[in-house]
Amino acid sequence: MEKAVVAITYNVRSFEGLVAEESERNKIGRKQIVERLALEFQLYQPDIICIQEAWSEGLVARLAAKLEMDYVYFHGGTKMKGWDEGISGALLTRYEVQCKAVFPMVSFAARPAHLFTRFWGSVIITTEFGPLAVYAAHLHPGDASVRIEEINEVLKVINRDQTENCSVLLMGDLNHEPDADEYALLSASGLTDSFARKGGGFHLTWPSINPEVHIDYIWSSGPVSDRLSDCRVLYEGCFRTYDEDPGAFALSDHLPVMAIFDD
Repeated sequence: MEKAVVAITYNVRSFEGLVAEESERNKIGRKQIVERLALEFQLYQPDIICIQEAWSEGLVARLAAKLEMDYVYFHGGTKMKGWDEGISGALLTRYEVQCKAVFPMVSFAARPAHLFTRFWGSVIITTEFGPLAVYAAHLHPGDASVRIEEINEVLKVINRDQTENCSVLLMGDLNHEPDADEYALLSASGLTDSFARKGGGFHLTWPSINPEVHIDYIWSSGPVSDRLSDCRVLYEGCFRTYDEDPGAFALSDHLPVMAIFDD
């Protein structure tokens, strides 16, 4: 039997963690955030991890080293929050990276200033199932019309792989709920929402303290989509906080989504 491919998407909230109540204990814990992230991820033996709000390539490199993974760093579209590298993201993987692209575009020679102010990128990796195109994105958090523009460009790029029936994943913090127009656009494109198809149990992804909405996704198309066997929100472990322990802290304000693809 071939090994399953385990993919996780997670907005890491700038490696700051999230607390319900400040304590000396969680102040110490936040200083260990990269190490704690690595330990928590290792429990799920992931092959592909897409992270958002990864403002420091140095911290991404540390995390990848602890997970014994390679990484591709995607610089943010604009410099925000005082971060020199912008609201960036990264893809970590145990697979060989064949090629990568930051802000892949079809409609534009360069990124328009109002689109992909966070990040948008892609890699092609070689898995046990063959080549896999992985697209990583963090869409605009406050303006649905901008997200629609971003998704239309995302789909134009992904369509090149879909027309050749390539295996595709689209992962990230897409900042819309399943009843939104943005979701309908993605669904109509031939992509499959992993949680909608194979998910069960707890489904909300933000915030990690008293979650309210589902805005983080792993979409798939092509042969890899036929291998989807499970998807769930990781509302557990150090990814969440606990009412009975207000001094604890979550690793982020988001919850991860994990999808498993096997035969």
